Amino acid sequence: MSVYTNEALQVLLKALDLGPDWNVTPDDDVSAILKIGSYVNCSSRDLAVTVMQSHKLHKWITCGKSSFLNVHGHIQDPKEQQLSGLSYICAKLIQEFALGNKADSAKGESDFVVIPWFCGKHLDLNPVVMMRNLIAQLLVQLSDRADLGRLWNAMNIKRDRLGNHMVPLCDLFLALVHALPEGTVLFCIVDGISHYNTKDHHANLFSAIHIFVQLSNPWRHSYFKLLVTMPWKQTKWYMSELFQSEEILNIKSRLQLFRSRESYTPAKWDASIGKAKRALKNRF
Repeated sequence: MSVYTNEALQVLLKALDLGPDWNVTPDDDVSAILKIGSYVNCSSRDLAVTVMQSHKLHKWITCGKSSFLNVHGHIQDPKEQQLSGLSYICAKLIQEFALGNKADSAKGESDFVVIPWFCGKHLDLNPVVMMRNLIAQLLVQLSDRADLGRLWNAMNIKRDRLGNHMVPLCDLFLALVHALPEGTVLFCIVDGISHYNTKDHHANLFSAIHIFVQLSNPWRHSYFKLLVTMPWKQTKWYMSELFQSEEILNIKSRLQLFRSRESYTPAKWDASIGKAKRALKNRF
């Protein structure tokens, strides 16, 4: 990393006003979720296996273009529950595509970038903080891939306009994604967005989801793959107008869950998601 890029990185991170507790790697959240994965209830375990084996998830991973998938779990459990079987699947996906690629990254061979956010692990926060943290993760991973100094000067963003303002944050996120090197596959995984699906957060959540969906349409030279999960049954989903039916995976039927009632095993994961990952790498 050049001195100029490192200086720009520090300026941008400071402008985000993340505070002392921010974490730019998913390791802590992922590790905690993987540890409790075996303790989720039966309906969540069934849901996890069903999603793992679903054709739509495999298509989302393997298709050679930007893509979006919104998973509706329709779990009846109390909404206060922070995590679900979908959280476990998201953590496993992050482990597969991000943490499992560290060796490739060290050799300069990894084309995957992963930026996750687990809403259930951050119930006291909001969509603005979510966007700030996603940007911070992307900045750190871009620091060895792009000239952040030139990007900062080109955008001419005022430092005091970031932080609690969603519109300039969305503009910065968009610019960073467009700055990805050719052939990069960016996975953005937001688990449990149901927790932020409230009237108080509606405007900021809409702005975030709108920019995500905009990026998931075919564009330029990199690939943006967005996965958003909604574990709990919702009486109202304020963002429904943003999604196409083929971009939504609904797990409503008990028969769907009953058919998947097999224990999760590493071998089954590799036969399903591992195979999809290898197919994606072969595409690029």
